[in-house]
Amino acid sequence: MKNKQKAIAIPLIVFLINRASLFLIVYLGLLFYPPRQGPGLWRAFPHNLFLDGWVRWDSGWYLSIVSHGYSYLPDQQSNVVFFPLYPLVIKIFNPIFKYPPLTGIIISNICFLISLIILYDIVKRKFGETAAFKTLLFLTLFPFSFFFSTVYSESLFLLLMLLSFFYSEKNKWGFASLCAMLCSATRAVGIALLPALLLKYLEKIEFDFTKIKLNVIYLLIIPMGILSYMFFLYIKFGDPLLFLKVQRMWGRHIFNFSPHLHALSHLPRNYPDILYLFYLVLTIFFGYLLWPIFRYLGTSYAILSLCLISIPFITGLESMGRYLSVIFPNFIIMGYVINTKKSCYSIYILFTILLIGFSIFFSHWGWIT
Repeated sequence: MKNKQKAIAIPLIVFLINRASLFLIVYLGLLFYPPRQGPGLWRAFPHNLFLDGWVRWDSGWYLSIVSHGYSYLPDQQSNVVFFPLYPLVIKIFNPIFKYPPLTGIIISNICFLISLIILYDIVKRKFGETAAFKTLLFLTLFPFSFFFSTVYSESLFLLLMLLSFFYSEKNKWGFASLCAMLCSATRAVGIALLPALLLKYLEKIEFDFTKIKLNVIYLLIIPMGILSYMFFLYIKFGDPLLFLKVQRMWGRHIFNFSPHLHALSHLPRNYPDILYLFYLVLTIFFGYLLWPIFRYLGTSYAILSLCLISIPFITGLESMGRYLSVIFPNFIIMGYVINTKKSCYSIYILFTILLIGFSIFFSHWGWIT
């Protein structure tokens, strides 16, 4: 098999096996044990259990934007906290598939597949095929990787981040900055690509400022994604920072460390306690990987990981598993530095068990995020 064909075939095979297995497991879970029912527990595919479990929780907010646009009522949860690019992509392609939840699922999975292809290419060029293959396994088996197939923005966000670094590695700063700009229109933390790509640019010129060219100006368009959304919020609701203020209705505040202290100071007595403690342990593990990321991948990758870990971490522990799932430099380092078969297989097995459990739980309207 030629190298180019192999570079596509391997990620494609990993994607098909992983996602087909996960969709089947979720289907069987819903078939033998119906999901919870009650006020607010809607069903996008009540007669199609193969797809139904992938449209839950925040999926409803994204779909409300697709169908009705943005709305805001003071002192209530509102869809303004969800950035516009993902619902906009669903709306653009919905005439093809005719049903927004189906369109969302298809878009998420296509974005995830392309992400795996790009990720494999990046890692193979840096560390070889073995590390690239292990990276794909660590990412696809990560306990919260099921979000890449749901009607959530994770897969689109991951794809745009990978594209921005893919093009930066090739010194195509216009394309890299455009992808980063779109990333900042997908989620607020996408703005982390500005310092990351700036450092990447400086790494490329070996921090010799005399080598700076006019193409550095491309980096200035990166914040335009989030700034455009802020301008929209100002025009429509009179407050460009509304997306931050409404976060409080989800219990997220800057420098909110009470969940962290609670997780450390109490023995876990119930499911939320166990979940938050698990989030904290995962976050510490991802933080521990920052040094090898800096050592083997460089400052730009390390800064990106640091920002993507710390920004949500300082606002609480909720959703940390989902937020960590998109931090691709950490998975690259896991694929590179974890070399023994025993260690790899142990993590694969642990991740797989947790992935199956969380996927089934999520599909039954279990609270995870």
